[in-house]
Amino acid sequence: MARIQLKASGITEQTTSKITTGTHTFNIDEPESQGGKNTGPNPLQTVLGALIGCENIIANMVAKEINFDLQGIIFSVKGELDSRL
Repeated sequence: MARIQLKASGITEQTTSKITTGTHTFNIDEPESQGGKNTGPNPLQTVLGALIGCENIIANMVAKEINFDLQGIIFSVKGELDSRL
């Protein structure tokens, strides 16, 4: 498999991060209850979403390799933040 180089950049204002990667732009923020503006998912939600995206890509690659007609997958990922640490 070929090497793929990826790049992301961000501009921040208080708790909001405007992220640009490739041709896509998205916000990462905190909810208003945490001092943010709720303009996007928080960082941990973003990580959980990225995990789902990675697992989906891997599943589709394997399905293609073994000629399996994968129609879709339903994912549910949970995380827990212990703010006492």
